[in-house]
Amino acid sequence: MQKTEMKKVLKRIPGMEIFEMSLLNEEALLDGGDVLYTGKEMFIGQSARTNKAAVDVMQSCFKELKVHAIPVRDGLHLKSCMTLAGPDSILCSTINEGTRSIIQEVKNRATEKYNFIEFDIDPKRANVVYFETPNGSVLLHTRMTEEADIKALDSIKADKKIMVDNSELGKVDGCLTCCSVLITI
Repeated sequence: MQKTEMKKVLKRIPGMEIFEMSLLNEEALLDGGDVLYTGKEMFIGQSARTNKAAVDVMQSCFKELKVHAIPVRDGLHLKSCMTLAGPDSILCSTINEGTRSIIQEVKNRATEKYNFIEFDIDPKRANVVYFETPNGSVLLHTRMTEEADIKALDSIKADKKIMVDNSELGKVDGCLTCCSVLITI
């Protein structure tokens, strides 16, 4: 979907306010893969693709939320090693020192209580999409075949778990959250 088409769709949602980051600060760079919104607070990875200026813009746009800057020194994005896996659960890859450092930073800055589901799995396996529907909760995940993958998946509480083939997108470091725009209405 093109940027102008997305704006047209979002403008039709009652109460949806759109902020054009480049108009607020032309230096701000923000990649959606660095934004982890829990429903209570927001963690923004400062990575090669997201800078401090973007964190400042997000803090000014979402004044009612705690917005935390999280250094991402290893890996592409914040959500390359952790994603929301339930209302209060975050699935995390602890595969290396870089991912463990990011997890610790999120734990240190969190103002809410979360269940951190930590496993020594490929960081891409920690990239899931969780959402709730009137018929229950749904978790989209990639193929999980290793013992640690299966154990991580089993520890997540969701009414329905759906495996999604992400093999082609994965060839260019794409994860499930790269293909998702979740909006609460």
